[in-house]
Amino acid sequence: MKKTKIIFWMNIPSFHQNDFLNEISIDFELFVVFAHKINVERVQQGWNFSENSMDFSYCYLSEKSIFQIFQFIYQHKNAIHIFGGIWAEKYFFMALLLLKWLKANYLIYSEAPIPNKKRSFLKRFFLQNCFTPITRKILQDAKGCLAVGKSGEAFFKKLGVDENRILPFGYFRNLSLGEKQKIHKNTIELIFVGQLIERKGIILLIDAIFALKQHFDNFSLTIIGSGRLEAIILEQIQYFQLQNHVKFLGTIPANKVPKFIQQADLLILPSHFDGWGMVVNEAILCQTLILVSDDCGAASLIKNNQNGFIFQAGNLHSLLCQLQHFMNLSEKAKTEIVEKNNETAGKISTKSISRYFGQCIDFCLNPLLQKPKPTWL
Repeated sequence: MKKTKIIFWMNIPSFHQNDFLNEISIDFELFVVFAHKINVERVQQGWNFSENSMDFSYCYLSEKSIFQIFQFIYQHKNAIHIFGGIWAEKYFFMALLLLKWLKANYLIYSEAPIPNKKRSFLKRFFLQNCFTPITRKILQDAKGCLAVGKSGEAFFKKLGVDENRILPFGYFRNLSLGEKQKIHKNTIELIFVGQLIERKGIILLIDAIFALKQHFDNFSLTIIGSGRLEAIILEQIQYFQLQNHVKFLGTIPANKVPKFIQQADLLILPSHFDGWGMVVNEAILCQTLILVSDDCGAASLIKNNQNGFIFQAGNLHSLLCQLQHFMNLSEKAKTEIVEKNNETAGKISTKSISRYFGQCIDFCLNPLLQKPKPTWL
């Protein structure tokens, strides 16, 4: 039986998405169009992705002329095109317009844009008065929208997409780690992994750690990452005299991060906003419990106090209460949550997600079918 051809349009190669793409390439004839190669900024963040790990055909738009891009689209007008975003890459936007004109099958796979992002007046004007109306028309003809997180679902609804054509989705990967070692220790180990920027909520976390120290002494926080707030964070650690409670490791290679997550008792993602937050997946796969803000897309994977913990984004009191709750949990209660967490791990494996993806494609092409339910819900 001939495989359905799918063309994914993505901004750069990513180990966050590579396992998923490799998995769906088993059931589909997959070709991936990347806008760019991995940039210096990602390398500085610890990305060490290898092109040899991609089990599918691909190309880079940066190496193609506009004529070659349009020629490629026309040659593959009968494939299913899936775009990772709408506005992020100018050629994606142009490709979508051409596919709309050709009445081709296309879907949008996207998270919501970062709210309150600083833009020039001119850019805001064009987004509101030019791009947004055109985007609505593009979405009218889209076969469906793979919405990353709850904010992604709200984003598509705001743009007028019918709820029945919005399919909950996320970002998914695999990890091959041994069983988490149960070590009886006196110190509870917390971990943060991410960029040291305002949106990631790292300053809020340091404030919460200082408040937590007033009630508990048997914990430590490991911080992995880099960013423009690094100097401020180091100053805060010194000012609050947290040197014995906070370890700052800076940037480490991405392939080594899961080991650190696996050694921790609780991963904390305190972002004021995150389209998704892949470290939540990684913690689940590492059998490490998670505390995540409700403005992270990956909070969709967590049921509060069942397989992890959720707090109100930007709310210090809410974050501190959940930290105190975790610190007071009995070993029996933690074990029960870990068991639920392990159940979630099976539901978000790329094999499970690939099956759900196939159901989404079938439904988008034939809306008379029953709308598929995400594996993790």
